[in-house]
Amino acid sequence: MTARFIAPVVMGLVMLVLWEAVVRLAEIPPYVLPSPLVVARTVVTDWGNSFSIKRVGKINELIQLIRNFTMPIYI
Repeated sequence: MTARFIAPVVMGLVMLVLWEAVVRLAEIPPYVLPSPLVVARTVVTDWGNSFSIKRVGKINELIQLIRNFTMPIYI
């Protein structure tokens, strides 16, 4: 492995540890700033719900795309 790969990974891990430390030491409520562990736990537990949310998002994107292509016709 090269330093070009290791450096960003280490920096990302350091940032996650700092984020977790700040949230715990400052006792920031999860609804203001969730810790990385809370985010990871939520992703794992709500994995099934995310597919239905993504489907709705994709439908909205398709509607907006169609609208954006047809809007110049109406103007």
